[in-house]
Amino acid sequence: GYDENAHAHFLVMEFVDGTDLEKLVQKQGYLHCNQAAEYIRQTALGLAHAHQRGMVHRDIKPNNLLLNHEGLIKILDMGIARVAGQE
Repeated sequence: GYDENAHAHFLVMEFVDGTDLEKLVQKQGYLHCNQAAEYIRQTALGLAHAHQRGMVHRDIKPNNLLLNHEGLIKILDMGIARVAGQE
């Protein structure tokens, strides 16, 4: 039956129209150092934001970093993220 006291956890993510950094480098070649540094900066800010809320991504790699059409990096694949206090 239905248990109104049960809790369900779920993650909702926005749809991002863009390309991941792995595909971008495969298509265009190496990134300019300023561009790469900007993407790293954005990724670090996103990871810090998640970490402040008790989440650790655990699978950062170029194909989990999506570049949208405005030049913003979005972190993908929180599927194996660990939340503080959970093993």
